[in-house]
Amino acid sequence: MFSSFGMGSAVDEYTVELTYEGVRTDGQASACEGSIDQTSTKVSFETKDDPEEVIDKLLAQRQQLPYAAGYEVVVVNMVYSATAVTLQLGIEKYKPKPVALKVSSSNKTSMGKPHASLITVLKHCQLGSVRTVQLCDGLFTVLLDVRDKWTSVRTLDISNNALETVPKDVLARVPYINVLKMNSNKLTALPNLNQFTMLKELHVNGNLITAIPIDLCADSHLEVLSLECNRLTKLHVKLKDASRLRTLRLLGNAIEVLPQMHKFERLECLSLTNVFMVKNPTTGVIDVEVRDVAGSSYLSSMMTGKATHYGKAYNVFLGLVFRSSECQNSFLVEALARIASLHPQNCEAIVNAEGAVNQLLQMIHSSHDALVYHASRALAQIGKSAALARRLCDMQLKLSVTNLIQGDNKFRNKCGLIILNSLIGSSFDISRDFYSNELMEQLTAFAKAGDEYLRTLSLRTVGTFAFDTRNRQDMLKLSNLHALLINIALRPELITASAAVRRESTRVLAILGENELVRQAARAPSITGRGVRILAMDGGGIRGRATVKLLKRIEEGTGRPIHESFDLVCGTSTGAILAVASCIKNHSLEHCDDIYLKLGRKIFNQTSHEEETTGANSWLGSVGSMYTSGKQQLLATTLYSSKHDTSTFETLVRKECQNNGEDPSWIDSAPFGGPKVCCVSTLTSTAPAAPYLFRNYEYPTNAAGEYTQRGSCNHLLWEGVCASAAAPYYLYLDAFAIDSQRWVDGAMTCNNPAMMAVAEARRLWPDKNIECVVSLGSGEYTPHDRDPPISLVALAKDVLFESACDTERVHESLSTLLPLIPGAKYFRFNPIDERCKIEVDEINNALIEGLLDATSEYITAEKERFDEVCSILRDPDDIDEVAAKLLDAEIGSRRGVMVIESPRFEHELSECSATISDFCSLRSIALKTVDCSKIEADQIEGSNIVSKLSEALMRAPNTGVLHFNCHSDIDGLVLAWQKDMTAIAEPSAIAELFLQKSGTAYDTIAQLCDTEEHVEVQGILHTFAGKHVQVNELGERASAYLFKRTVPAEYLNNTMSRELFSLWREKIIVSQASLPEALIAVWLEAGAKCVVAPGNVEGRVNVGHEQSEFMAAFYHALFVVGADATAAMSAAALVQPAAAYFRCYVLADGLMRTLRPDEDFDFALDAHV
Repeated sequence: MFSSFGMGSAVDEYTVELTYEGVRTDGQASACEGSIDQTSTKVSFETKDDPEEVIDKLLAQRQQLPYAAGYEVVVVNMVYSATAVTLQLGIEKYKPKPVALKVSSSNKTSMGKPHASLITVLKHCQLGSVRTVQLCDGLFTVLLDVRDKWTSVRTLDISNNALETVPKDVLARVPYINVLKMNSNKLTALPNLNQFTMLKELHVNGNLITAIPIDLCADSHLEVLSLECNRLTKLHVKLKDASRLRTLRLLGNAIEVLPQMHKFERLECLSLTNVFMVKNPTTGVIDVEVRDVAGSSYLSSMMTGKATHYGKAYNVFLGLVFRSSECQNSFLVEALARIASLHPQNCEAIVNAEGAVNQLLQMIHSSHDALVYHASRALAQIGKSAALARRLCDMQLKLSVTNLIQGDNKFRNKCGLIILNSLIGSSFDISRDFYSNELMEQLTAFAKAGDEYLRTLSLRTVGTFAFDTRNRQDMLKLSNLHALLINIALRPELITASAAVRRESTRVLAILGENELVRQAARAPSITGRGVRILAMDGGGIRGRATVKLLKRIEEGTGRPIHESFDLVCGTSTGAILAVASCIKNHSLEHCDDIYLKLGRKIFNQTSHEEETTGANSWLGSVGSMYTSGKQQLLATTLYSSKHDTSTFETLVRKECQNNGEDPSWIDSAPFGGPKVCCVSTLTSTAPAAPYLFRNYEYPTNAAGEYTQRGSCNHLLWEGVCASAAAPYYLYLDAFAIDSQRWVDGAMTCNNPAMMAVAEARRLWPDKNIECVVSLGSGEYTPHDRDPPISLVALAKDVLFESACDTERVHESLSTLLPLIPGAKYFRFNPIDERCKIEVDEINNALIEGLLDATSEYITAEKERFDEVCSILRDPDDIDEVAAKLLDAEIGSRRGVMVIESPRFEHELSECSATISDFCSLRSIALKTVDCSKIEADQIEGSNIVSKLSEALMRAPNTGVLHFNCHSDIDGLVLAWQKDMTAIAEPSAIAELFLQKSGTAYDTIAQLCDTEEHVEVQGILHTFAGKHVQVNELGERASAYLFKRTVPAEYLNNTMSRELFSLWREKIIVSQASLPEALIAVWLEAGAKCVVAPGNVEGRVNVGHEQSEFMAAFYHALFVVGADATAAMSAAALVQPAAAYFRCYVLADGLMRTLRPDEDFDFALDAHV
């Protein structure tokens, strides 16, 4: 029955603990006003003690309970019989009664039968109302000796009794228990529990059980079954009965095969092998923990090596889960998804588990929605790794995902998108494999008409596709998608969408490089009437507190936050921290200063080797602690990964960068407006090492060949900050790594990022002047004599490091070059003082205060320069959107002109072309002419002429004006013509109709041909080619006139323009022919500055001298005067009033606006011109 309790004469000591429940009252409050409360009493005694004295102690303790007494209560007694339960009501005086009993013994070697003194004491304890009984140390037979029935007991705990079997008599005394605990005994089998129909929880952990009865759960309400650390290899129960289980704990058992898990529908807690899983009741997230199973002799033999919490630690668990096809349980699969999210090595372990991927693929086609969703999440987590994503795709995941997305079930569409978004985000190659126009049409349909989550998810997927340059170029050709994005982001009156959907659409536009549309969607002010304002901040570690002080002075002078004063902010290392904190997170400068206090307190104030070490590693702590400051720490870095704790630094940065607990990417901040922000790191995974920009914007697509600065906008925000601040020796000995790429501190290549910021400004706003560049240092000290070096190698190391991190060479270059740019102002603020000579990880408060004092004195001394820069930054941006677009329609830095013409016959369009050619030649303006009519006829196949146009534009990146000297009709601009022959007999009805449609005053075709070489009939050019005269037998003459017809063969329409989407960006487009509105809209949506063309004046095309004079005046105003396109159009209309039918089209607030030459504007045009 029990073991390990030997015979002996040792005196036992017993402890009896009773818990009472009553109404606690305070002061004069009545009992009814009190609250139910529990209080415990405890008494310990030896077997030699007098039981009467022990009983007196118990009575005294009960009398001291803080409960009201003497009032009457209603008592409900339940009388049980074999056939019924009878309720008996009564009224009696209230007396506190125990509701819980715990009995233990200090002598573990006593006999199993308790001493008579204990029985005597317990019989006087009024245990009739006890609901919980806990008996250990061999005292379980108290149940038999004290009472015949324990009908009130609902929880029985007989753990730690060394039981090998459980006597039937013991369990018979507690017929109505809900909870039974028999942990830490020596049971090899479970007793028969079928009589306990009210049993809800069974805990039999730490025993020797090898099997459980198949009918264990029959006729019971069992909800919790805990059998941890036994010797179970199988778990066979009647599944119909097990469906009530909420908790199933089998940790530490060498289970070989799982039961049919899909029947366990209510699971909230599950433990298998060495893994414990429970759903957090607050968050609803499943918490997963790897536990030590060394106490389980069976399982511990299967777990080898040092205990970890990821990767190999899950091998046994995963092997069990996927050993058969019985793992299809939503709770279990949700736990798998959670495990995959905890560490990349866990994902690899799942993929390596035999049958895992195949079973997950089966689950996403299950009829159980919850199973589909959690399996999709698990696959999505795995797919974040490029290598694992490729393995998944090789196992037919692509087909499964495609089927989910293309199906009619919206829920499964979402699951497919969850997987797809992860896969294509892992690798550009996989993204290209999945990309197709059909898929993009499906995503467009989802984004247009799905529920909010489906719309958001589909737009997120579109954005992930767009990170790849090739996909991005293809996506810009999809007119439906691009129009939808603009309508969602900018036109709420056309498409109803939530704020989240609008943000997601704006994010996609940002990834596509549509920075102007993003600005409009975010309602951010335009750079109009002024130039670009740039802020650059150096690196310097804890010296960033000096930079914060400089920023505060600028804020005080401008009266607005830093993120409202600049268009572009660039930082390196500590400057990157400030750039993100102040201009992406929009933190106050006080908060930014607090970040540095945390850096000093939590990171720089401790070394990485201060952690407690034991065993084989203990010598590291002893040696490392000898080197605590200065150059001695160099030796410490040979023992540890860095001088300071890297993980603490990353945790701090990550927390500061999070939004509502989520890790945003750099591009995620784009929809919220604010300045463009980038931070500089040094990419070391390629040779040679080079600067790398993490940025919250994307370059325009047509800039691929022009913009070569390496960088990305799709990394997580905190990753970019850590990569920029990954200071060798101080925080990282090895580089900061993301997948296969590695970075070190940006200070190694660009500690002063001002020059790089200027280059970025030219890339982002090529047609904008630079108004001011504000470069902030973190303190510098005056040069001094160097101490004699230990060796030449040591000297070389110091010189290389100083050269790499130098900031003043960039300052000297910019102070020389920027004054050469008209209107550009350059300000460098950097205190130079011996007190600035402190380490980047300095924690000495006196030295830091010295740095701040030196900075304050510097600010006072440079008051005039600070006032000047603040005066520039204070200028308000109060020009409305339409006015801004008009002022932006200047020629800018791209001053080349390209003329595209397609005459139907020689010299047809020569007058205007000659006028433009003469003007460009006189003003030394680059001119390129593309004559589409000179392409060989056999080349006109498909879109060859359009391809030629595209190629010409790509080869002329400095083109600022596209001038179409072409005919048009309702289908678009005609780029190519084809010719055929036709004959018209005269006299005939056809001849009369021909003359009527030609619009001429001739009476016969003969008169027409004698006078005109060409005649246009319904938009088709007819060129006289000859005639044939025939005389009949009556002498009547009949003539047949031969005409060569010239008809359109190829158009530049809105569809073709969409394919050339990136070519229209930042161009002024001029057409001498009126255009379809759809074509104009495509050009403007593609980022054209404006379109100047005749209004709806059909037929007014190439009116020779009239348009020639207009164009001469237009280009003079545009290039020579410096007017914007609208002002130039107005000036040209004054010179040639007959051409006042020209209009200027701009895109403002997402709508196309049409402006006339004589229209009045609300801003001072003359001042601008």
